[in-house]
Amino acid sequence: MRQYSVKDWAVLYETSETRKLRRLSWVPTPNKHDGNGYRRLMGLPDSGNLFTAFTLIVEVASKMPERGVLADRDGPLDAEDLSFKTGFAAEHFQRAFDILSSSQHKIQWLLTTNLLETQETLGFSPGRREGKGREGKGIEGNRSKEPPTPLEKKTSKQITPYQQFFFEWNRTATELGLPVMRAPIRDQIKKALRTRYKIKQWRDEWTQAIHKIKDCPFLLGENDRGWKVTADFFLKPETVQKILEGAYSGKAKSKTKPSDYKPEYMRDACKRCGRKNVSVMEGVCMKCHKDKRK
Repeated sequence: MRQYSVKDWAVLYETSETRKLRRLSWVPTPNKHDGNGYRRLMGLPDSGNLFTAFTLIVEVASKMPERGVLADRDGPLDAEDLSFKTGFAAEHFQRAFDILSSSQHKIQWLLTTNLLETQETLGFSPGRREGKGREGKGIEGNRSKEPPTPLEKKTSKQITPYQQFFFEWNRTATELGLPVMRAPIRDQIKKALRTRYKIKQWRDEWTQAIHKIKDCPFLLGENDRGWKVTADFFLKPETVQKILEGAYSGKAKSKTKPSDYKPEYMRDACKRCGRKNVSVMEGVCMKCHKDKRK
């Protein structure tokens, strides 16, 4: 299963204004017509359909949970999905995928990721496939097929749990205005997710905890620093449990001092020796206090 993304999205299709918006109803696009990629595209016999398909791809990608990546909460979008969303023929989208992501044509406006190959990149090897080895018991003779680990189990459209977390977090982050994850997934995130996923309770509860973030003002920035929860913080060992226990449901306590607060020592004139602008307690400076004790 291939996942497509628009190359250099953050540079070419984002501005200071679009970065302030959670959802886009428009998308800025380059108007350069003398670039090598554009010229090569226009030299193809079906250039009109290809350019139209790419324009629609950019528009659809601008509305995805991770802008620029053709994937929604159900997984990567294929040509049929794009055709259903836009009404443009699926064959033109498939042709655009093939041409615009290929190094042969030297255009490469689209990037691809093979999600099945990405399993190894994300830190685990794919499960064995049965073949025609001795006695038909696997590719290595009599060795039986080993059961997959939790991280090897895939959701719909061959999505790994890594990708599932990526899509679920970015969907929630986009809705709540939280920091989103960027592709590719960072090594630190992958390592933390592998560690958390070994615990069955965490695997059973993390999605519930993500959906409960909206009920946690502290995690949404209502604290003395304006801090908002990130994917890194969510993957800490205790975060999911604390969210479900309601530890972050209240606002942070204000650290400001009450209006009637008075420190023990104040700077004022001493009533005994008459010195001004000195530290006094009960109207008497410290020097006079010491003299009195003597």
